[in-house]
Amino acid sequence: MFRRFDDLIEEVPGEIAIVDSISDFLPITSKFLDPMDLYFISQTLCHVAAESNSILIAGADSELLTERERALLKRTFEGVLNFGWFGQGSQQRRTMTVTKFPEFWREADPNGRVTFDLDIDRDRFGISSTEKIPPSKL
Repeated sequence: MFRRFDDLIEEVPGEIAIVDSISDFLPITSKFLDPMDLYFISQTLCHVAAESNSILIAGADSELLTERERALLKRTFEGVLNFGWFGQGSQQRRTMTVTKFPEFWREADPNGRVTFDLDIDRDRFGISSTEKIPPSKL
């Protein structure tokens, strides 16, 4: 896996690489590897991307991850964005919560989380509002 990823990054350095999804590794890691290996796998992928001046975006279904796996992955990546829902019924809106992003926290409250309303359709992804949604309302 690392060799194929490294080959891809070498062919197009400075680009964005997307791993969809880290959750797909869970059956393998839980059956054959120690849970800490998920941390080392993701850390190695991040290192390879950083060495080639590339950006790595990796998706994961947080419902499939244990609390420990979530914490290990959060430690590995420089930015963590969680997507969810706000509201109920026909008033539901898609949200993005920034839980880890060093450059962002320099401008925002370093002790909190910030949740944004999102507008997503087939043709675009946009942040429709930067209003902070208090955690008590989520």
